[in-house]
Amino acid sequence: MRFAAIIYAIGWGGLSASVLLILPLLTAWLIGEAKLVPTFFISFVLGAFFSSMLILIGSQARQIRARRQDLIIAGIGVWLFVPVIASLPLLASLQISSFRDAIFESVSLFTTTGSSVIIYPELEPFSLNFWRHLVAWLGGLWSLVFAVGILATIEIAGNYLSASPLLQHDESENIAERFLWPAQNIAKLYFIFSIVAVFALILSGLSGGDALNLALSAISTTGVAPFSYALSEKVSVFGQSVIALINFFGAIGIPLWFMFRTRLGLVVRDTELQIFVLLIISYFVVVAFTYQTPIFAGFMHSLSLSTTTAFQILPVEQTVHWSPIWIVLPAAIGGMALSTAGGIKVMRVWALSRFIYVEISRLAYPSVVMPVNLGGRRLQQVDRQAISAHLVVFLLIIPVLMFGYALVNSGFEESWVYAYAFVSNAGGILRQLDMIQTVASFDLFEQILAIAAMVLGRLELILGLALMSPTFWRFAK
Repeated sequence: MRFAAIIYAIGWGGLSASVLLILPLLTAWLIGEAKLVPTFFISFVLGAFFSSMLILIGSQARQIRARRQDLIIAGIGVWLFVPVIASLPLLASLQISSFRDAIFESVSLFTTTGSSVIIYPELEPFSLNFWRHLVAWLGGLWSLVFAVGILATIEIAGNYLSASPLLQHDESENIAERFLWPAQNIAKLYFIFSIVAVFALILSGLSGGDALNLALSAISTTGVAPFSYALSEKVSVFGQSVIALINFFGAIGIPLWFMFRTRLGLVVRDTELQIFVLLIISYFVVVAFTYQTPIFAGFMHSLSLSTTTAFQILPVEQTVHWSPIWIVLPAAIGGMALSTAGGIKVMRVWALSRFIYVEISRLAYPSVVMPVNLGGRRLQQVDRQAISAHLVVFLLIIPVLMFGYALVNSGFEESWVYAYAFVSNAGGILRQLDMIQTVASFDLFEQILAIAAMVLGRLELILGLALMSPTFWRFAK
Protein backbone atom coordinates (compact mmCIF):
# COMPACT_ATOMS: atom_id res chain seq x y z
CA MET A 1 0.00 0.00 0.00
CA ARG A 2 1.22 3.52 -0.74
CA PHE A 3 0.92 4.75 2.85
CA ALA A 4 3.38 7.57 2.25
CA ALA A 5 1.32 9.04 -0.58
CA ILE A 6 -1.86 8.72 1.48
CA ILE A 7 -0.26 10.40 4.49
CA TYR A 8 0.93 13.20 2.21
CA ALA A 9 -2.63 13.96 1.09
CA ILE A 10 -4.01 13.75 4.65
CA GLY A 11 -1.32 16.17 5.78
CA TRP A 12 -2.48 18.78 3.27
CA GLY A 13 -6.04 18.41 4.57
CA GLY A 14 -4.86 19.01 8.12
CA LEU A 15 -2.72 21.96 7.05
CA SER A 16 -5.76 23.59 5.41
CA ALA A 17 -7.67 23.40 8.69
CA SER A 18 -4.65 24.69 10.61
CA VAL A 19 -4.29 27.73 8.35
CA LEU A 20 -7.96 28.57 8.92
CA LEU A 21 -7.16 28.90 12.64
CA ILE A 22 -5.43 32.19 11.82
CA LEU A 23 -8.85 33.80 11.21
CA PRO A 24 -10.31 33.26 14.72
CA LEU A 25 -6.87 34.04 16.18
CA LEU A 26 -6.86 37.46 14.53
CA THR A 27 -10.51 37.94 15.45
CA ALA A 28 -9.84 37.22 19.12
CA TRP A 29 -6.93 39.65 19.08
CA LEU A 30 -8.88 42.44 17.34
CA ILE A 31 -12.05 42.29 19.46
CA GLY A 32 -10.29 41.98 22.79
CA GLU A 33 -10.77 38.28 23.60
CA ALA A 34 -7.15 38.13 24.71
CA LYS A 35 -7.52 34.93 26.74
CA LEU A 36 -8.28 32.96 23.58
CA VAL A 37 -5.35 34.25 21.53
CA PRO A 38 -2.87 31.75 23.08
CA THR A 39 -5.42 28.96 22.64
CA PHE A 40 -5.78 29.59 18.92
CA PHE A 41 -2.05 30.16 18.50
CA ILE A 42 -1.09 26.90 20.22
CA SER A 43 -3.75 25.03 18.26
CA PHE A 44 -2.41 26.53 15.04
CA VAL A 45 1.18 25.57 15.90
CA LEU A 46 0.25 22.00 16.87
CA GLY A 47 -2.00 21.50 13.86
CA ALA A 48 0.50 23.00 11.41
CA PHE A 49 3.38 21.03 12.98
CA PHE A 50 1.76 17.59 12.81
CA SER A 51 0.25 18.27 9.39
CA SER A 52 3.63 19.41 8.07
CA MET A 53 5.22 16.28 9.53
CA LEU A 54 2.77 14.13 7.58
CA ILE A 55 3.51 16.11 4.42
CA LEU A 56 7.27 15.70 4.93
CA ILE A 57 6.96 11.98 5.69
CA GLY A 58 4.97 11.41 2.52
CA SER A 59 6.77 13.89 0.28
CA GLN A 60 9.03 11.23 -1.21
CA ALA A 61 5.99 9.38 -2.53
CA ARG A 62 3.99 12.42 -3.60
CA GLN A 63 4.41 11.68 -7.31
CA ILE A 64 3.04 8.15 -7.11
CA ARG A 65 0.02 7.68 -9.36
CA ALA A 66 -3.28 7.75 -7.50
CA ARG A 67 -5.26 4.52 -7.39
CA ARG A 68 -8.91 4.18 -6.45
CA GLN A 69 -8.12 2.48 -3.14
CA ASP A 70 -5.56 5.16 -2.26
CA LEU A 71 -8.08 7.93 -2.95
CA ILE A 72 -10.66 6.28 -0.69
CA ILE A 73 -8.25 5.80 2.22
CA ALA A 74 -6.86 9.32 1.88
CA GLY A 75 -10.35 10.80 1.76
CA ILE A 76 -11.44 8.92 4.86
CA GLY A 77 -8.19 9.93 6.56
CA VAL A 78 -9.09 13.59 6.09
CA TRP A 79 -12.53 13.00 7.63
CA LEU A 80 -10.81 11.61 10.73
CA PHE A 81 -7.71 13.83 11.00
CA VAL A 82 -9.17 17.30 10.52
CA PRO A 83 -11.66 17.00 13.44
CA VAL A 84 -8.75 16.26 15.78
CA ILE A 85 -7.13 19.58 14.83
CA ALA A 86 -10.48 21.37 14.93
CA SER A 87 -11.17 20.10 18.45
CA LEU A 88 -8.12 21.76 20.05
CA PRO A 89 -9.56 25.32 20.38
CA LEU A 90 -12.91 23.91 21.50
CA LEU A 91 -11.31 22.82 24.77
CA ALA A 92 -11.52 26.49 25.78
CA SER A 93 -15.32 26.43 25.50
CA LEU A 94 -17.29 27.19 28.64
CA GLN A 95 -19.62 24.26 27.88
CA ILE A 96 -17.09 21.62 26.81
CA SER A 97 -15.49 19.86 29.75
CA SER A 98 -13.45 17.08 28.12
CA PHE A 99 -11.45 16.20 25.04
CA ARG A 100 -14.00 13.59 23.97
CA ASP A 101 -16.73 16.26 24.02
CA ALA A 102 -14.51 18.48 21.87
CA ILE A 103 -13.92 15.61 19.40
CA PHE A 104 -17.65 14.90 19.23
CA GLU A 105 -18.37 18.59 18.58
CA SER A 106 -15.73 18.90 15.86
CA VAL A 107 -16.80 15.70 14.08
CA SER A 108 -20.41 16.88 14.15
CA LEU A 109 -19.37 20.24 12.66
CA PHE A 110 -16.96 18.87 10.07
CA THR A 111 -19.47 16.27 8.83
CA THR A 112 -22.06 19.13 8.72
CA THR A 113 -24.31 17.11 11.06
CA GLY A 114 -24.96 20.06 13.35
CA SER A 115 -25.57 18.24 16.60
CA SER A 116 -23.81 19.96 19.49
CA VAL A 117 -22.83 19.66 23.13
CA ILE A 118 -22.96 23.47 23.32
CA ILE A 119 -26.53 24.25 24.35
CA TYR A 120 -26.24 28.03 24.64
CA PRO A 121 -23.85 29.33 21.95
CA GLU A 122 -24.48 32.96 22.93
CA LEU A 123 -22.58 32.33 26.18
CA GLU A 124 -19.41 31.47 24.25
CA PRO A 125 -16.83 34.07 23.11
CA PHE A 126 -17.43 35.27 19.55
CA SER A 127 -14.08 34.02 18.22
CA LEU A 128 -14.82 30.49 19.48
CA ASN A 129 -18.28 30.56 17.88
CA PHE A 130 -16.64 31.83 14.71
CA TRP A 131 -14.28 28.85 14.74
CA ARG A 132 -17.19 26.42 15.15
CA HIS A 133 -18.89 27.85 12.08
CA LEU A 134 -15.62 27.88 10.13
CA VAL A 135 -15.18 24.16 10.81
CA ALA A 136 -18.72 23.57 9.52
CA TRP A 137 -17.96 25.70 6.44
CA LEU A 138 -14.76 23.74 5.76
CA GLY A 139 -16.69 20.50 6.25
CA GLY A 140 -19.21 21.54 3.62
CA LEU A 141 -16.42 22.34 1.18
CA TRP A 142 -14.69 19.02 1.85
CA SER A 143 -18.02 17.18 1.42
CA LEU A 144 -18.25 18.56 -2.12
CA VAL A 145 -14.61 17.80 -2.95
CA PHE A 146 -14.95 14.29 -1.52
CA ALA A 147 -18.15 13.71 -3.50
CA VAL A 148 -16.62 14.87 -6.78
CA GLY A 149 -13.14 13.45 -6.23
CA ILE A 150 -14.20 10.01 -4.98
CA LEU A 151 -17.93 9.26 -4.92
CA ALA A 152 -18.61 10.44 -8.47
CA THR A 153 -15.49 8.97 -10.05
CA ILE A 154 -16.26 5.45 -8.79
CA GLU A 155 -20.06 5.93 -8.74
CA ILE A 156 -20.46 4.94 -5.11
CA ALA A 157 -24.10 4.08 -4.34
CA GLY A 158 -25.27 5.40 -7.69
CA ASN A 159 -23.48 8.77 -7.55
CA TYR A 160 -22.23 10.00 -10.89
CA LEU A 161 -21.02 13.18 -12.50
CA SER A 162 -20.73 12.48 -16.21
CA ALA A 163 -19.06 14.67 -18.82
CA SER A 164 -17.99 17.31 -16.30
CA PRO A 165 -14.73 19.26 -16.42
CA LEU A 166 -14.46 18.58 -12.69
CA LEU A 167 -13.62 14.98 -13.53
CA GLN A 168 -10.89 15.79 -16.00
CA HIS A 169 -7.60 14.39 -14.82
CA ASP A 170 -4.51 12.64 -16.03
CA GLU A 171 -4.04 9.00 -15.06
CA SER A 172 -0.53 9.84 -13.85
CA GLU A 173 -1.73 12.38 -11.25
CA ASN A 174 -1.02 11.75 -7.58
CA ILE A 175 -3.60 11.74 -4.79
CA ALA A 176 -3.18 15.40 -3.83
CA GLU A 177 -3.51 16.51 -7.45
CA ARG A 178 -6.67 14.44 -7.91
CA PHE A 179 -8.29 16.35 -5.03
CA LEU A 180 -6.77 19.72 -5.95
CA TRP A 181 -8.50 20.16 -9.33
CA PRO A 182 -12.11 19.85 -8.09
CA ALA A 183 -11.20 21.74 -4.90
CA GLN A 184 -9.96 24.77 -6.83
CA ASN A 185 -13.06 24.92 -9.00
CA ILE A 186 -15.62 24.25 -6.27
CA ALA A 187 -13.98 26.57 -3.72
CA LYS A 188 -14.38 29.60 -6.00
CA LEU A 189 -18.16 29.32 -6.20
CA TYR A 190 -18.44 28.16 -2.59
CA PHE A 191 -16.53 31.21 -1.37
CA ILE A 192 -18.41 33.66 -3.61
CA PHE A 193 -21.83 32.47 -2.46
CA SER A 194 -20.67 32.57 1.17
CA ILE A 195 -19.61 36.22 0.82
CA VAL A 196 -22.86 37.13 -0.95
CA ALA A 197 -24.82 35.46 1.84
CA VAL A 198 -22.94 37.41 4.53
CA PHE A 199 -23.69 40.79 2.93
CA ALA A 200 -27.32 39.85 2.26
CA LEU A 201 -27.80 38.89 5.92
CA ILE A 202 -26.20 42.13 7.06
CA LEU A 203 -28.69 44.00 4.86
CA SER A 204 -31.47 42.06 6.60
CA GLY A 205 -30.56 43.75 9.88
CA LEU A 206 -28.30 41.17 11.51
CA SER A 207 -25.02 42.15 13.12
CA GLY A 208 -21.88 41.40 11.15
CA GLY A 209 -20.90 38.55 13.48
CA ASP A 210 -24.28 36.79 13.39
CA ALA A 211 -24.51 37.29 9.62
CA LEU A 212 -21.08 35.75 9.11
CA ASN A 213 -21.73 32.72 11.30
CA LEU A 214 -25.20 32.03 9.89
CA ALA A 215 -23.92 32.32 6.31
CA LEU A 216 -21.13 29.81 6.99
CA SER A 217 -23.60 27.41 8.58
CA ALA A 218 -26.25 27.83 5.89
CA ILE A 219 -24.01 27.25 2.84
CA SER A 220 -22.63 24.08 4.42
CA THR A 221 -26.15 22.93 5.46
CA THR A 222 -24.87 22.37 9.01
CA GLY A 223 -27.61 24.21 10.89
CA VAL A 224 -25.67 25.43 13.93
CA ALA A 225 -26.50 29.00 14.97
CA PRO A 226 -24.72 31.56 17.17
CA PHE A 227 -27.74 31.67 19.49
CA SER A 228 -30.04 29.11 21.13
CA TYR A 229 -33.45 30.55 20.22
CA ALA A 230 -35.49 30.15 17.04
CA LEU A 231 -34.45 32.04 13.92
CA SER A 232 -37.95 33.49 13.61
CA GLU A 233 -37.36 35.28 16.93
CA LYS A 234 -34.03 36.80 15.88
CA VAL A 235 -33.93 37.05 12.08
CA SER A 236 -36.23 39.17 9.89
CA VAL A 237 -38.39 37.68 7.16
CA PHE A 238 -35.87 38.86 4.57
CA GLY A 239 -33.01 37.31 6.54
CA GLN A 240 -34.84 34.00 6.86
CA SER A 241 -35.44 34.06 3.09
CA VAL A 242 -31.72 34.56 2.46
CA ILE A 243 -30.84 31.68 4.80
CA ALA A 244 -33.42 29.45 3.10
CA LEU A 245 -32.05 30.30 -0.35
CA ILE A 246 -28.49 29.49 0.74
CA ASN A 247 -29.67 26.25 2.37
CA PHE A 248 -31.38 25.28 -0.84
CA PHE A 249 -28.32 26.12 -2.92
CA GLY A 250 -26.12 24.01 -0.64
CA ALA A 251 -28.48 21.04 -0.94
CA ILE A 252 -28.62 20.90 -4.75
CA GLY A 253 -26.13 18.82 -6.73
CA ILE A 254 -22.73 20.26 -7.61
CA PRO A 255 -23.33 19.86 -11.40
CA LEU A 256 -26.15 22.40 -11.15
CA TRP A 257 -23.82 24.89 -9.47
CA PHE A 258 -21.84 25.19 -12.68
CA MET A 259 -24.94 25.24 -14.89
CA PHE A 260 -26.51 28.26 -13.16
CA ARG A 261 -24.28 30.68 -15.06
CA THR A 262 -24.89 29.48 -18.61
CA ARG A 263 -27.68 26.90 -18.72
CA LEU A 264 -30.43 28.10 -16.40
CA GLY A 265 -33.08 26.43 -18.55
CA LEU A 266 -31.45 23.03 -18.06
CA VAL A 267 -31.26 23.62 -14.33
CA VAL A 268 -34.99 24.23 -14.09
CA ARG A 269 -35.73 21.08 -16.11
CA ASP A 270 -33.48 18.85 -14.00
CA THR A 271 -35.59 15.88 -12.83
CA GLU A 272 -33.96 15.49 -9.43
CA LEU A 273 -34.32 19.22 -8.71
CA GLN A 274 -38.00 19.17 -9.67
CA ILE A 275 -38.68 16.21 -7.36
CA PHE A 276 -36.72 17.89 -4.56
CA VAL A 277 -38.84 21.04 -4.83
CA LEU A 278 -42.02 18.96 -4.98
CA LEU A 279 -41.05 17.11 -1.79
CA ILE A 280 -40.40 20.39 0.03
CA ILE A 281 -43.77 21.80 -1.02
CA SER A 282 -45.62 18.56 -0.24
CA TYR A 283 -44.13 18.34 3.23
CA PHE A 284 -45.00 21.99 3.88
CA VAL A 285 -48.64 21.47 2.83
CA VAL A 286 -49.05 18.41 5.06
CA VAL A 287 -47.43 20.05 8.08
CA ALA A 288 -49.27 23.36 7.60
CA PHE A 289 -52.60 21.48 7.45
CA THR A 290 -51.77 19.18 10.38
CA TYR A 291 -50.17 21.63 12.81
CA GLN A 292 -51.62 24.96 11.61
CA THR A 293 -48.20 26.59 11.27
CA PRO A 294 -47.88 30.12 9.83
CA ILE A 295 -47.39 29.90 6.05
CA PHE A 296 -44.00 31.58 5.79
CA ALA A 297 -42.46 30.01 8.90
CA GLY A 298 -43.86 26.61 7.93
CA PHE A 299 -42.33 26.77 4.48
CA MET A 300 -38.95 27.88 5.86
CA HIS A 301 -39.14 25.01 8.35
CA SER A 302 -39.92 22.52 5.59
CA LEU A 303 -37.02 23.71 3.44
CA SER A 304 -34.62 23.69 6.38
CA LEU A 305 -35.44 20.07 7.27
CA SER A 306 -35.42 18.84 3.67
CA THR A 307 -31.93 20.22 3.12
CA THR A 308 -30.81 18.48 6.37
CA THR A 309 -29.74 21.91 7.69
CA ALA A 310 -32.47 21.76 10.33
CA PHE A 311 -32.16 25.31 11.61
CA GLN A 312 -34.58 25.94 14.47
CA ILE A 313 -37.02 28.10 12.50
CA LEU A 314 -40.06 27.62 14.73
CA PRO A 315 -39.81 27.89 18.54
CA VAL A 316 -38.96 24.56 20.12
CA GLU A 317 -42.14 24.89 22.25
CA GLN A 318 -44.07 24.20 19.03
CA THR A 319 -42.01 21.48 17.34
CA VAL A 320 -41.45 19.44 20.51
CA HIS A 321 -45.14 18.47 20.40
CA TRP A 322 -45.00 17.28 16.80
CA SER A 323 -44.86 13.60 15.95
CA PRO A 324 -41.12 12.85 15.52
CA ILE A 325 -41.76 11.22 12.14
CA TRP A 326 -42.64 14.64 10.65
CA ILE A 327 -39.30 15.98 11.82
CA VAL A 328 -37.21 12.95 10.87
CA LEU A 329 -38.75 11.99 7.50
CA PRO A 330 -37.67 14.98 5.33
CA ALA A 331 -34.19 14.99 6.87
CA ALA A 332 -33.81 11.23 6.32
CA ILE A 333 -34.58 11.69 2.61
CA GLY A 334 -32.28 14.72 2.44
CA GLY A 335 -31.22 16.85 -0.51
CA MET A 336 -29.72 16.07 -3.89
CA ALA A 337 -26.78 13.79 -4.60
CA LEU A 338 -23.28 15.33 -4.71
CA SER A 339 -24.25 18.20 -2.42
CA THR A 340 -23.49 19.25 1.15
CA ALA A 341 -26.83 17.81 2.30
CA GLY A 342 -27.03 14.50 4.12
CA GLY A 343 -29.73 11.84 4.07
CA ILE A 344 -30.52 9.08 1.62
CA LYS A 345 -30.76 11.67 -1.19
CA VAL A 346 -33.70 12.46 -3.47
CA MET A 347 -32.12 10.74 -6.45
CA ARG A 348 -32.01 7.35 -4.74
CA VAL A 349 -35.53 7.58 -3.34
CA TRP A 350 -36.97 8.56 -6.72
CA ALA A 351 -34.96 5.93 -8.64
CA LEU A 352 -35.98 3.17 -6.24
CA SER A 353 -39.65 4.15 -6.53
CA ARG A 354 -39.33 3.98 -10.32
CA PHE A 355 -37.63 0.59 -10.17
CA ILE A 356 -40.44 -0.73 -7.95
CA TYR A 357 -43.06 0.71 -10.32
CA VAL A 358 -41.40 -1.04 -13.27
CA GLU A 359 -41.33 -4.38 -11.44
CA ILE A 360 -45.02 -4.09 -10.50
CA SER A 361 -45.90 -3.19 -14.10
CA ARG A 362 -44.06 -6.28 -15.33
CA LEU A 363 -46.34 -8.48 -13.24
CA ALA A 364 -49.17 -7.48 -15.57
CA TYR A 365 -47.09 -7.06 -18.75
CA PRO A 366 -44.02 -9.34 -18.52
CA SER A 367 -42.63 -8.33 -21.92
CA VAL A 368 -42.93 -4.57 -21.43
CA VAL A 369 -39.73 -2.50 -21.68
CA MET A 370 -39.79 0.49 -19.33
CA PRO A 371 -36.46 2.32 -19.03
CA VAL A 372 -35.76 4.44 -15.96
CA ASN A 373 -34.16 7.78 -16.77
CA LEU A 374 -32.68 10.41 -14.50
CA GLY A 375 -31.37 13.73 -15.75
CA GLY A 376 -31.23 12.54 -19.35
CA ARG A 377 -29.26 9.44 -18.36
CA ARG A 378 -30.76 5.97 -18.56
CA LEU A 379 -30.13 4.07 -15.33
CA GLN A 380 -28.59 0.66 -15.93
CA GLN A 381 -28.64 -2.53 -13.91
CA VAL A 382 -25.41 -1.52 -12.16
CA ASP A 383 -27.08 1.72 -11.02
CA ARG A 384 -30.01 -0.24 -9.70
CA GLN A 385 -27.73 -2.55 -7.75
CA ALA A 386 -25.72 0.36 -6.33
CA ILE A 387 -28.78 2.32 -5.23
CA SER A 388 -30.47 -0.76 -3.78
CA ALA A 389 -27.29 -1.70 -1.90
CA HIS A 390 -27.07 1.77 -0.35
CA LEU A 391 -30.67 1.66 0.85
CA VAL A 392 -30.28 -1.86 2.22
CA VAL A 393 -27.17 -0.80 4.16
CA PHE A 394 -28.99 2.30 5.42
CA LEU A 395 -31.91 0.21 6.68
CA LEU A 396 -29.51 -2.28 8.31
CA ILE A 397 -27.46 0.35 10.10
CA ILE A 398 -30.49 2.06 11.65
CA PRO A 399 -31.51 -0.93 13.86
CA VAL A 400 -27.86 -1.52 14.81
CA LEU A 401 -27.59 2.06 16.05
CA MET A 402 -30.98 1.80 17.76
CA PHE A 403 -29.85 -1.33 19.59
CA GLY A 404 -26.63 0.41 20.61
CA TYR A 405 -28.48 3.33 22.16
CA ALA A 406 -31.03 1.00 23.75
CA LEU A 407 -28.15 -0.71 25.57
CA VAL A 408 -27.53 2.50 27.50
CA ASN A 409 -31.16 2.88 28.55
CA SER A 410 -32.33 5.23 25.79
CA GLY A 411 -36.04 4.80 25.11
CA PHE A 412 -37.27 3.43 21.79
CA GLU A 413 -38.35 6.83 20.49
CA GLU A 414 -35.06 8.47 21.43
CA SER A 415 -33.01 5.61 19.96
CA TRP A 416 -34.51 5.68 16.49
CA VAL A 417 -34.36 9.49 16.33
CA TYR A 418 -30.65 9.41 17.26
CA ALA A 419 -30.01 6.75 14.63
CA TYR A 420 -31.67 8.67 11.80
CA ALA A 421 -30.29 12.03 12.89
CA PHE A 422 -26.64 10.98 13.00
CA VAL A 423 -26.48 8.70 9.96
CA SER A 424 -28.39 11.30 7.90
CA ASN A 425 -26.00 14.08 9.03
CA ALA A 426 -29.03 16.02 10.24
CA GLY A 427 -28.32 16.49 13.93
CA GLY A 428 -30.32 19.70 13.98
CA ILE A 429 -33.53 17.69 14.22
CA LEU A 430 -32.54 16.88 17.81
CA ARG A 431 -32.99 20.57 18.64
CA GLN A 432 -36.45 20.49 17.08
CA LEU A 433 -37.45 17.71 19.48
CA ASP A 434 -35.75 19.31 22.50
CA MET A 435 -33.21 16.45 22.78
CA ILE A 436 -30.06 18.57 22.60
CA GLN A 437 -29.50 18.51 26.36
CA THR A 438 -29.51 14.71 26.27
CA VAL A 439 -26.91 14.78 23.49
CA ALA A 440 -24.76 17.12 25.60
CA SER A 441 -24.76 14.49 28.37
CA PHE A 442 -23.83 11.50 26.16
CA ASP A 443 -21.35 9.08 27.69
CA LEU A 444 -18.32 7.77 25.80
CA PHE A 445 -20.15 4.81 24.21
CA GLU A 446 -22.99 7.00 22.95
CA GLN A 447 -20.54 9.50 21.50
CA ILE A 448 -18.58 6.76 19.72
CA LEU A 449 -21.81 5.46 18.18
CA ALA A 450 -22.74 8.96 17.04
CA ILE A 451 -19.27 9.70 15.60
CA ALA A 452 -19.26 6.39 13.69
CA ALA A 453 -22.74 7.11 12.30
CA MET A 454 -21.85 10.68 11.27
CA VAL A 455 -18.69 9.62 9.43
CA LEU A 456 -20.47 6.65 7.82
CA GLY A 457 -23.17 9.01 6.59
CA ARG A 458 -20.56 11.19 4.88
CA LEU A 459 -18.89 8.10 3.40
CA GLU A 460 -22.27 7.15 1.86
CA LEU A 461 -22.26 4.02 4.06
CA ILE A 462 -20.90 1.69 1.36
CA LEU A 463 -17.35 3.01 1.69
CA GLY A 464 -17.50 2.45 5.42
CA LEU A 465 -18.43 -1.18 4.92
CA ALA A 466 -15.72 -1.56 2.29
CA LEU A 467 -13.10 -0.81 4.93
CA MET A 468 -14.27 -3.89 6.83
CA SER A 469 -13.74 -6.12 3.82
CA PRO A 470 -10.50 -8.12 3.53
CA THR A 471 -10.92 -7.95 -0.26
CA PHE A 472 -10.62 -4.16 -0.21
CA TRP A 473 -7.38 -4.26 1.77
CA ARG A 474 -5.98 -7.02 -0.41
CA PHE A 475 -6.40 -4.82 -3.49
CA ALA A 476 -5.19 -1.77 -1.56
CA LYS A 477 -1.74 -3.32 -0.96
